[in-house]
Amino acid sequence: MYGRELKYSQRLSRKGRMIYALFGEIFPGYLIRHRVNRRYLKRHLGALPATILEIGSANGACAFWLSRNRSFSVDGIDIDKGLVEDCEAIRAKMGRTNVRFICADAAAVPTQQSYDVVISTHVLEHVCDDVCMLAALYRSLKPGGLLFLQVPFGDPHKAPRDVDADNGHVREGYSREDIVRKLESVGFEVVVASGGVGRIGRFAYGMATAVSRMSRGMNAGVLVFPLTYSLIALENLVSYCRTRPLAFEHSPFVVAGKPL
Repeated sequence: MYGRELKYSQRLSRKGRMIYALFGEIFPGYLIRHRVNRRYLKRHLGALPATILEIGSANGACAFWLSRNRSFSVDGIDIDKGLVEDCEAIRAKMGRTNVRFICADAAAVPTQQSYDVVISTHVLEHVCDDVCMLAALYRSLKPGGLLFLQVPFGDPHKAPRDVDADNGHVREGYSREDIVRKLESVGFEVVVASGGVGRIGRFAYGMATAVSRMSRGMNAGVLVFPLTYSLIALENLVSYCRTRPLAFEHSPFVVAGKPL
């Protein structure tokens, strides 16, 4: 189950560690993002050995999930020192040797050609000079490497909503034309630029968010988790059979490659 490694986190209460031990990650937004990443990784990368860089590793759930594949070598970068120290403690507790966590600014990622894959999930909207960051990601990839990028949809020239500004966003989001132009300006070749989540996934997220708001912090997300997880799993299954690309405004996802 995705995120179960976090049961070793020292940042959580005993109840929180128990929830992760039983269910793994239950926040619907993270679950949906993880499912989208996993779907596209399987489609474009498969089970080939790979060196992977995750930008904005946060609580480490995605990096730990990737490191379950022993042929992967995973680096997670995050600006929050506390989160990085907690992830390193979890890694040591598990004895996982093919993953490490580094405290650094996402805009100052390693620039040598070290990685086969870079994953950036809802990070770019936090960076003022996003083109500079994309250029750094391009330099960090080996020739033929792939960037998997999730961003919010919106007007790139428009200020974020108050709630997003409070979370560190510096722009509302990205249009398809804007993100493709910026990627191509630093050398990337765009492979996929479409939506990542269909109606079922969006309904699951909306339902779980509404329940959480009504519960006023009473962990009601745990109660609806079986339904939420089932709907997100169904969304993922349907996505494999989908022939038309989703509209970009529905959880934008981009795969871009560095030419050989």
